[in-house]
Amino acid sequence: MNFKSSTWHSLGTFDHLVAMGHRVVAVDLPGYGETGGDQLDENLRGDFLDRIVSALKLDPVVVVSPSMSGTYSLPFLVNFPGKMTGYVPVAPIFTEKFTREQYEKIRTPTLIIYGELDKDLGRESTKRLRNIPNSQVQELPKAKHPAYLDQPQLFHKLLYNFLLVLGKH
Repeated sequence: MNFKSSTWHSLGTFDHLVAMGHRVVAVDLPGYGETGGDQLDENLRGDFLDRIVSALKLDPVVVVSPSMSGTYSLPFLVNFPGKMTGYVPVAPIFTEKFTREQYEKIRTPTLIIYGELDKDLGRESTKRLRNIPNSQVQELPKAKHPAYLDQPQLFHKLLYNFLLVLGKH
Protein backbone atom coordinates (compact mmCIF):
# COMPACT_ATOMS: atom_id res chain seq x y z
CA MET A 1 0.00 0.00 0.00
CA ASN A 2 1.32 3.43 -0.95
CA PHE A 3 0.64 5.77 1.95
CA LYS A 4 0.41 9.45 1.24
CA SER A 5 -0.72 12.63 2.89
CA SER A 6 -4.17 12.41 1.29
CA THR A 7 -4.83 9.37 3.51
CA TRP A 8 -5.30 11.79 6.44
CA HIS A 9 -7.97 13.62 4.42
CA SER A 10 -9.88 10.52 3.36
CA LEU A 11 -9.71 9.08 6.88
CA GLY A 12 -11.23 12.24 8.35
CA THR A 13 -8.23 13.03 10.54
CA PHE A 14 -7.86 16.50 9.04
CA ASP A 15 -11.50 17.32 9.73
CA HIS A 16 -11.26 16.14 13.36
CA LEU A 17 -8.11 18.12 14.09
CA VAL A 18 -9.28 21.28 12.34
CA ALA A 19 -12.56 21.08 14.29
CA MET A 20 -10.44 21.09 17.46
CA GLY A 21 -8.83 24.35 16.31
CA HIS A 22 -5.50 22.90 15.21
CA ARG A 23 -3.49 23.90 12.19
CA VAL A 24 -2.90 20.66 10.27
CA VAL A 25 -0.15 19.91 7.77
CA ALA A 26 0.50 16.56 6.10
CA VAL A 27 3.64 15.98 4.08
CA ASP A 28 4.44 13.48 1.37
CA LEU A 29 8.05 12.72 2.21
CA PRO A 30 10.71 12.69 -0.54
CA GLY A 31 10.38 9.62 -2.72
CA TYR A 32 6.93 8.73 -1.32
CA GLY A 33 3.31 9.58 -2.05
CA GLU A 34 2.96 12.31 -4.64
CA THR A 35 6.43 13.84 -4.19
CA GLY A 36 8.34 11.60 -6.51
CA GLY A 37 12.08 11.93 -6.77
CA ASP A 38 14.64 10.17 -4.66
CA GLN A 39 14.49 9.45 -0.97
CA LEU A 40 16.76 11.53 1.23
CA ASP A 41 19.84 10.06 2.83
CA GLU A 42 19.06 8.79 6.36
CA ASN A 43 21.41 11.36 7.89
CA LEU A 44 19.45 14.28 6.41
CA ARG A 45 15.91 13.27 7.33
CA GLY A 46 15.65 14.87 10.77
CA ASP A 47 17.08 18.11 9.34
CA PHE A 48 14.54 17.95 6.50
CA LEU A 49 11.66 17.77 8.97
CA ASP A 50 13.18 20.59 11.00
CA ARG A 51 13.34 22.77 7.87
CA ILE A 52 9.67 22.08 7.13
CA VAL A 53 8.64 22.91 10.69
CA SER A 54 10.66 26.14 10.59
CA ALA A 55 9.56 27.20 7.10
CA LEU A 56 5.88 26.70 7.93
CA LYS A 57 6.30 28.25 11.38
CA LEU A 58 4.92 25.16 13.10
CA ASP A 59 7.32 25.26 16.05
CA PRO A 60 6.36 23.84 18.48
CA VAL A 61 4.64 20.97 16.71
CA VAL A 62 2.85 17.70 17.43
CA VAL A 63 4.01 15.02 14.99
CA VAL A 64 1.91 11.99 14.05
CA SER A 65 4.30 9.50 12.50
CA PRO A 66 3.23 6.13 11.11
CA SER A 67 5.58 3.43 9.88
CA MET A 68 8.21 4.64 7.39
CA SER A 69 7.92 8.25 8.49
CA GLY A 70 9.77 7.21 11.65
CA THR A 71 12.96 7.61 9.61
CA TYR A 72 12.19 11.35 9.67
CA SER A 73 10.37 11.88 12.96
CA LEU A 74 12.72 9.95 15.24
CA PRO A 75 15.90 11.83 14.23
CA PHE A 76 13.89 15.06 14.53
CA LEU A 77 12.70 14.08 18.02
CA VAL A 78 16.16 13.05 19.22
CA ASN A 79 18.25 15.78 17.55
CA PHE A 80 15.92 18.76 17.97
CA PRO A 81 14.71 18.54 21.56
CA GLY A 82 11.99 20.97 22.45
CA LYS A 83 10.67 21.43 18.91
CA MET A 84 7.88 18.90 19.48
CA THR A 85 5.20 19.41 22.09
CA GLY A 86 3.83 15.94 21.39
CA TYR A 87 4.73 12.83 19.45
CA VAL A 88 2.36 10.14 18.17
CA PRO A 89 4.33 7.27 16.62
CA VAL A 90 2.21 4.56 15.02
CA ALA A 91 4.48 1.50 14.77
CA PRO A 92 7.35 3.47 13.21
CA ILE A 93 10.41 1.94 11.66
CA PHE A 94 13.91 3.14 12.61
CA THR A 95 13.49 2.72 16.38
CA GLU A 96 16.52 0.41 16.49
CA LYS A 97 18.78 3.27 15.39
CA PHE A 98 18.63 4.88 18.83
CA THR A 99 19.80 3.68 22.21
CA ARG A 100 17.79 3.21 25.36
CA GLU A 101 19.71 6.15 26.85
CA GLN A 102 18.71 8.41 23.96
CA TYR A 103 15.06 7.49 24.44
CA GLU A 104 15.32 8.08 28.19
CA LYS A 105 16.50 11.67 27.58
CA ILE A 106 13.39 12.59 25.56
CA ARG A 107 10.96 14.81 27.47
CA THR A 108 8.29 15.10 24.78
CA PRO A 109 4.89 13.66 25.77
CA THR A 110 4.42 10.61 23.56
CA LEU A 111 1.37 8.53 22.63
CA ILE A 112 2.62 5.22 21.22
CA ILE A 113 0.03 3.43 19.07
CA TYR A 114 0.18 0.02 17.45
CA GLY A 115 -2.26 -2.58 16.17
CA GLU A 116 -3.04 -5.78 18.07
CA LEU A 117 -2.43 -7.79 14.89
CA ASP A 118 0.89 -6.07 14.13
CA LYS A 119 2.99 -8.81 15.69
CA ASP A 120 6.36 -7.70 14.34
CA LEU A 121 7.11 -4.03 13.78
CA GLY A 122 4.38 -2.74 16.08
CA ARG A 123 5.58 -4.74 19.06
CA GLU A 124 9.29 -4.20 18.37
CA SER A 125 9.00 -0.44 18.00
CA THR A 126 6.78 -0.22 21.08
CA LYS A 127 9.36 -2.06 23.19
CA ARG A 128 11.95 0.58 22.35
CA LEU A 129 9.67 3.61 22.49
CA ARG A 130 8.44 2.67 25.98
CA ASN A 131 11.82 3.97 27.17
CA ILE A 132 10.56 7.52 26.59
CA PRO A 133 9.73 8.63 30.15
CA ASN A 134 6.59 10.62 29.39
CA SER A 135 4.95 8.03 27.15
CA GLN A 136 1.79 6.00 27.13
CA VAL A 137 1.00 2.97 24.97
CA GLN A 138 -2.30 2.18 23.27
CA GLU A 139 -2.94 -1.05 21.41
CA LEU A 140 -5.76 -0.83 18.87
CA PRO A 141 -7.80 -4.03 18.91
CA LYS A 142 -8.19 -6.02 15.69
CA ALA A 143 -5.87 -3.61 13.89
CA LYS A 144 -2.92 -4.45 11.64
CA HIS A 145 0.24 -2.44 10.97
CA PRO A 146 -1.52 0.71 9.74
CA ALA A 147 -3.69 0.59 12.88
CA TYR A 148 -5.32 3.97 12.22
CA LEU A 149 -6.83 2.57 9.00
CA ASP A 150 -8.42 -0.40 10.78
CA GLN A 151 -9.69 1.60 13.78
CA PRO A 152 -10.08 5.21 12.64
CA GLN A 153 -12.70 6.19 15.23
CA LEU A 154 -10.62 4.85 18.11
CA PHE A 155 -7.48 6.42 16.64
CA HIS A 156 -9.22 9.79 16.42
CA LYS A 157 -10.53 9.49 19.98
CA LEU A 158 -7.04 8.70 21.32
CA LEU A 159 -5.52 11.55 19.33
CA TYR A 160 -8.25 13.94 20.52
CA ASN A 161 -7.69 13.04 24.18
CA PHE A 162 -3.90 13.25 23.85
CA LEU A 163 -4.10 16.71 22.26
CA LEU A 164 -6.59 17.83 24.90
CA VAL A 165 -4.16 16.88 27.67
CA LEU A 166 -1.27 18.59 25.84
CA GLY A 167 -3.31 21.77 25.63
CA LYS A 168 -3.60 21.86 29.41
CA HIS A 169 0.18 22.02 29.91
